[in-house]
Amino acid sequence: SKHTVLIRVKEKEKESFSAECNQDSGVCLGNGSIEIVVDGQIIEKPGEQLSRPANDLQIVAYNTFGACSRKNHDFVEEESEDRVDHGRRLDFHKRPLEYLLESGSNRMNRQVCQEWIRKRVENNDLFLQSGDWTTIHVATPYVSFHVEYRLNKSKTGCPSHSIDAW
Repeated sequence: SKHTVLIRVKEKEKESFSAECNQDSGVCLGNGSIEIVVDGQIIEKPGEQLSRPANDLQIVAYNTFGACSRKNHDFVEEESEDRVDHGRRLDFHKRPLEYLLESGSNRMNRQVCQEWIRKRVENNDLFLQSGDWTTIHVATPYVSFHVEYRLNKSKTGCPSHSIDAW
């Protein structure tokens, strides 16, 4: 089935956006400044979302920090056995931590990031991390993409946002 996926900066008021995260509601993506809308459903918290019953969409979103941001992404051609006539076969056996563990050499600060990842694995708390940096993975049979989001805070109090996707 077809899905619509929208990743957007949240606006507190029409004229401005805000990075206020309601502490009563727990950890939010990008400290409350970004949201994912899937088929009209709003996702504001870190976690893994699987479409049911079709299993044709996977979204993994978590907060991270600068050292674990990816420097670049090199496209890797899929093995022919993973391809089907109408797209790619999805394998939802990939755990959310596997997204974080892959491409460790492409992190901004590999050593610092490896220690942070080790703690996330040890404490099983990847989705409990707050932060201004958010990583989002989206996979469907037809397309997959990786999004790195960052809330930039300035000394003047005017926030800006950076979104890189590939």
